[in-house]
Amino acid sequence: MTIGSMNIITRVSALITVFVVTIGSISCSRRPAHFALVEDTARRDVAKVVEAKEGSMEREHAVLAIRVREHALRSNGHEAEADLYYTTAHNLLVDTFNIIQERMAAEVSN
Repeated sequence: MTIGSMNIITRVSALITVFVVTIGSISCSRRPAHFALVEDTARRDVAKVVEAKEGSMEREHAVLAIRVREHALRSNGHEAEADLYYTTAHNLLVDTFNIIQERMAAEVSN
């Protein structure tokens, strides 16, 4: 073997190692793959709140729709998904957009 062919074999081995470690870390993840969908749904639902005119019935409906979806997830036995959905929506509505005051957010979560 020449030095050039050994260099190529070393590079290929390194790439294979990186690939295997990456795939292994993805498959061993404790976070279910569908959690990304839950977060995307929460972001989409919050966008409806943000787009609606402040004080309008459309905004009220969008806020209530978030609560209804969270309740439906929880009622159907999807506790982790409901928690993630609520946390994502809450963080966006309260912390990012300041749409719902903390007191109102506490009332919505009860």
